[in-house]
Amino acid sequence: MKWTVLLTKDNESDYYTAECLELPGAISEGDGVDGAVEMIQEAIELWLEVAVKHNDPIPTERVKVFKLADLE
Repeated sequence: MKWTVLLTKDNESDYYTAECLELPGAISEGDGVDGAVEMIQEAIELWLEVAVKHNDPIPTERVKVFKLADLE
């Protein structure tokens, strides 16, 4: 399954926060884009592992992402 991941760069460092939009609480951070992607992949795997262990539902609904024009 493909997941939607939002990457947000920290303004004061090279770190990025990564959040899987379909899985509540699946958030991580890493050094650079590659580091953040690696860390969120692990967070997603762990999230799914815990959900299966506790028989929790796994979200299937996809998030729709779009960019709004800059407002003045």
